Amino acid sequence: MDDFARLPGDERRPYFEETAARLGMSSQFVEKDFWVCWTLNRLFALDEFRDHLTFKGGTSLSKVYRVIERFSEDVDVAIDRDFLGFGGDREPEAGVSGKEQQRRVADLQLACRATIWERLEPAFRHAIGSRLDDASTWKMVRDPSDPDDQSLLFTYPPAITGGLNPYISQSIKIELGARSDHFPSENASVDSYLADVFPDFVSEDNATVRVLSAERTFWEKATILHSLHYQPEKRQFPARMSRHYYDVFRLARSEHFARAMEAIDLLERVARHKAVFFKSAWARYEFARPGTLRLSPAKHIVGKLKQDYVDMEPMFFGNAPPFEEILDRLSEIEDRVNR
Repeated sequence: MDDFARLPGDERRPYFEETAARLGMSSQFVEKDFWVCWTLNRLFALDEFRDHLTFKGGTSLSKVYRVIERFSEDVDVAIDRDFLGFGGDREPEAGVSGKEQQRRVADLQLACRATIWERLEPAFRHAIGSRLDDASTWKMVRDPSDPDDQSLLFTYPPAITGGLNPYISQSIKIELGARSDHFPSENASVDSYLADVFPDFVSEDNATVRVLSAERTFWEKATILHSLHYQPEKRQFPARMSRHYYDVFRLARSEHFARAMEAIDLLERVARHKAVFFKSAWARYEFARPGTLRLSPAKHIVGKLKQDYVDMEPMFFGNAPPFEEILDRLSEIEDRVNR
């Protein structure tokens, strides 16, 4: 994998283009997918951190579980709170009052930020630099759009330079943090589409990646939809939110849905966790329970979601379902959970 990453761009390009042709994807997708996998493997190979990280979110559904046919360009990774000294008696959920819980969450955020910039980022930068010979071809910076100041932007050395889709950045966002729960999780490897097509040429020296289980991710996504149902009409609607509706739809069509329903107690665990670590005045996590869960969007955001879904079309490969079909299926799931 490193040997391929070090090749000149004009030598990498034909492999990306051939993979794209065989899989019916854009070569820009294939290239970025390779670098997403390469970045994950470098991150999870860091000696100090490898046992304290959990890969999660939409990219895990694509790269580990292969459930969604949506290109996810961010890498969402959680750091263990125990590793940062916030386990046991210092666990925020163990706070005796809401005020104490929020004080501990704030302290956790500070500790996480310090660990990222004082220890993880230098080690990660060294790991990348030791494998990519020419430092002028890549860069890594703080993500200025992250209000928590816990994310990195890695700009990889591009081989695909013509006919670019402006919706697809040539930077990978590594979104770090310590507020997420890590249960249940499992170990897995992450393989690129390039390696699927050229397994002999692109040998993947994969690190073992701890990944949040798909059934946990189902309930994490479900509570996002629940909170969006209650979002005030006057509040600005974030872009790319339709992806969560698509992801829940695809999970519900996979074998992971049955496991999620068998582990429905995870829904309440997720809701309790979010009420402390992602406190919101309007999300109504106390109602994110069997009997009162809301997956269908409120009427005032349906039009925005439909347009957002259209805007996200370049991020899908395969056959993306009509958004009306997604809404119909979510209504069925909501009824089943609330029986």
